[in-house]
Amino acid sequence: MANVPVEPRVAAQTQRDRPRLLRYAPGVLALALFLALALGRGVLGAAAVPVQGALALALLGSILAHPQVVARVRVTRTAVALVGILALALGLRVWGLRFGLPYFEHPDEWAVADEALRMLRTGEYTPFSYTYPTLYVYMQVGVATFHFLWGAGAGLYRTPADIDPVRFYVWARALTALLGTGAVALTFLAGRSLYGRTAGLLAAALIAVMPAVAGDAHYVTTDTPAMFFTLLAFLAIARLGVAPEHDGGRETLRSTLALALFAGFGVGIATATKWNAGALVIALLASIVLVAHRRMSDTQRSTPNVQPSSQRSTFNVQPSPLNLQPSTPNVQPSSQRSTFNLHRSTFNLQPSPLNLQPSTFTAQPSTFNLQPSTLNLLLAALAGILLGFTLGVPFWLRDLPRILTDLAGIIRHYRFDGHPGAESDQPALFYWWALTREGTLLAWACLGGVALAFLRRKSADILVLAVIVPAVLQLTGVKVVFFRNAMPLLPFLCILAAALVVAIVDWWTTAKRDTAVQSERREAPAPVAFVRRLTGNRTALLLAVAALLMAEPLVQAIHDETLRSRPTTRILAGEWLEARTTDGERVWLEDNTLILSPRLRAIGGEPAIRHELAWYREQGIRFVVVHLDRDTGVAALNAFGEPAARFLRSGERHGPELAIFDTGAPEASIEPRTPSGATLGAGAVVLDGYRHPGKVQAGGVLPLALFWRATRPLPLDYTVYVHLVDAAGNKVAQRDVPPLEGRRPTSAWQPGDLVRDDQDLFVPETVAPGTYRLLAGMYDAATMTPINDAGPIDLGVVTVTR
Repeated sequence: MANVPVEPRVAAQTQRDRPRLLRYAPGVLALALFLALALGRGVLGAAAVPVQGALALALLGSILAHPQVVARVRVTRTAVALVGILALALGLRVWGLRFGLPYFEHPDEWAVADEALRMLRTGEYTPFSYTYPTLYVYMQVGVATFHFLWGAGAGLYRTPADIDPVRFYVWARALTALLGTGAVALTFLAGRSLYGRTAGLLAAALIAVMPAVAGDAHYVTTDTPAMFFTLLAFLAIARLGVAPEHDGGRETLRSTLALALFAGFGVGIATATKWNAGALVIALLASIVLVAHRRMSDTQRSTPNVQPSSQRSTFNVQPSPLNLQPSTPNVQPSSQRSTFNLHRSTFNLQPSPLNLQPSTFTAQPSTFNLQPSTLNLLLAALAGILLGFTLGVPFWLRDLPRILTDLAGIIRHYRFDGHPGAESDQPALFYWWALTREGTLLAWACLGGVALAFLRRKSADILVLAVIVPAVLQLTGVKVVFFRNAMPLLPFLCILAAALVVAIVDWWTTAKRDTAVQSERREAPAPVAFVRRLTGNRTALLLAVAALLMAEPLVQAIHDETLRSRPTTRILAGEWLEARTTDGERVWLEDNTLILSPRLRAIGGEPAIRHELAWYREQGIRFVVVHLDRDTGVAALNAFGEPAARFLRSGERHGPELAIFDTGAPEASIEPRTPSGATLGAGAVVLDGYRHPGKVQAGGVLPLALFWRATRPLPLDYTVYVHLVDAAGNKVAQRDVPPLEGRRPTSAWQPGDLVRDDQDLFVPETVAPGTYRLLAGMYDAATMTPINDAGPIDLGVVTVTR
């Protein structure tokens, strides 16, 4: 089709219409979103949430595309790169955020999350323990508050006691993920302020993809928050110690004191997040020393340098007589007059001390007016530390003995007592090995960056080393090793690695540029010239080195997050059991294996080999769940036969290795039992039979299985009672529990259902040895009305022994 020319008037109208549409789009979309929110599910039905989400995204896009916003926003390559890095960091940290739930695979999440829930539910904000400082716990109390309000609006909660921990953990982990992403942004700011924009971007990219850093941001623990607040404090420390001060008298005084106060506040907040972040005070002191050194240098530069100090002092102490007798020159010979002239010129340059030696007040004005003294900086920093720490640990002064006791316990645990499975005689090598697992090239770049900082010793290097050196000594001075304790240290290693890369690339490109200038006279083939230009391009080299350093960590991080997004072994085992069990069925669980749904009854808690297979069959326990990671005795497990199912990690998922054994317990319809035939509820329920051993030791439990058969529906949920009575009819033991502990209420029984109901009876130690009768039945708990058609059902004789 031929191009049709457009009239100038029509084209101009089109150009005017585009901004007008963009100008009115936010208002139109905001109105549409308001209507969608107001109509809600009542009108929009299932489409309400998708429509509201689409309108919200469209509104955000229209605001960003608005002509006034576009005109004011200056998009740079640095901003685009930083946004991309932060998006990558956020994606790695929220991917698999529901990892493991409803199981909590991290052993320390409960110390923060459960404590926050307890505080919200009870209103008691004093912590049980100071093993961790309280700042992040209080932050999670705020998250729990917002979560409760959301749940109340969704009809899930009535009181804070109703909060579902699984739902809350997702919200709590989201805060950690956001702080982890924020730490990436702070790494960029710290690197840029010390070593330039390029080093800041590279450092942020490296910390964004480190597998351990991304992984730790998935948990409700204090390590990632400590990293965030450590970086936040360090920004103020770096600004105080490295950035040049502004001229301006009292403004400089105020700004420097304000920086010291804010830096101290950051150190206090970081320490209130995790105790070992208190080592930041060394970096703060180093920053103050740099300020004092810079002030002394400025003072020396501002002092007049007309003649040596010895001459100045001599002249000031002993001024020439000419200054005291000005009439003398009129009678002096010419030779003396020349001497007078010399003195007069000296006088012009060096005023007498009576004229006041103004250097005491003007040549060094910083002592009183322009710059704060070192003591003032120290006091401001100390005030900030106390303020920040008190904000995060408000009860520290009152609970100081408890805090010191808990800190002493931590020190003893790490240095002397040890932690089984997390100990090393060579902690330095352990942390180096762990760092190489993050990326071999990255680890060597970090080490090279530290070496360069020691050799170069610029102000920026000193400040970063003031963080790294105490942290490394702290980590390597104990026998207990956890790589997550190194989280606050890793951003600074990445900053030095980035500074090393930038320094090497700058040196290389400069050398290549000089070589190219020298070889301009000689013509080279096109491919050779292209390679020369490429290897001398600073941006291309930086991107290539960044790709090399990031490749291994990024691949490992993606692999780790893929595993976190998959169901764990526990989740798979739980789903397998749910598909093969009936409501109210009992399942034997070893400790720390599964969390069953409310419809099943979990018993056990001890190793399965404590009982023989026949015992499980007699108890009607069909499935036994075993924790294979423990040394429970392979030979004993062989007696259970081949597991019905195994759930292994095999490098494909997280969680413990589990086995589920099918004991071969018969179905309730064919289990042996003593027939009864007693009826309840006018024949609605029949006690088909019962089984118990007929004897029990005082202080023990009498196993009792009741087999109920429903003949027609029951209108209510009834309670089963079991009484052990003596010859006079006095109760010596009693149990009142709904059938199957309420997992399968009687109102849900259908005609033809056969229900095995285990009502094991505890017999107190005070029961005298002898013979007793066992009675059972059902009643309406609301009215205490029994529904037995012929009174209590006699279950035979039980002998009690000592």
